[in-house]
Amino acid sequence: LALTLARLHTGRFDVLTLRNAYHGLTQAVQGASNLGTWKQPFPNGYQSYSIETSSV
Repeated sequence: LALTLARLHTGRFDVLTLRNAYHGLTQAVQGASNLGTWKQPFPNGYQSYSIETSSV
């Protein structure tokens, strides 16, 4: 929700994340994490949503 609101407010779609930082467990922010173990593997029936990020 926070990413969606930020995008609507600013009109921008870029996301800046901190490398090796915890960003939550929802599917929307798991892609923001730089750790592959938080991205995959998903249980059967779940989908992964990829978002473009830049890690610093």
